[in-house]
Amino acid sequence: MKLWIGGELVAADIADAFREARQEVEHALNNVFAKREYGPGLSDWAFIAMIYSAFDDFYPEVRKYRRSKSSCEFRLRIDHSQFARGDASARAGLICNALLDCLADLRSRGAEVDIDAVKADCINVARERGWKLDRPTPLTF
Repeated sequence: MKLWIGGELVAADIADAFREARQEVEHALNNVFAKREYGPGLSDWAFIAMIYSAFDDFYPEVRKYRRSKSSCEFRLRIDHSQFARGDASARAGLICNALLDCLADLRSRGAEVDIDAVKADCINVARERGWKLDRPTPLTF
């Protein structure tokens, strides 16, 4: 499975911080994902972080799963003020939390993916790297 993370950022004040957090999370998780087999239901996972300082409701979130292509696309909001005032660990944690939300959605869609294993790997990487997850772990969904 391959994870790709991008961003829709309206506020330039977080561009560099987002790039750094995105690269760290994407690289760390893909290193783990490349060594594991999670099932036939997901080979490509695209995540777009929507971080806006205004007009949050103007752009809708997107949650798509394509069984025929074994791929998913998520465009989920991350709170701009939290991201802007957070340190590097908090910013990586916000991205990781959004990825965990993606997994909850995939479970509800019946994707042929070992969601529990992907979730556990995400949480373990977050703990090892010191990313600040904003909810209790282990997550249940």
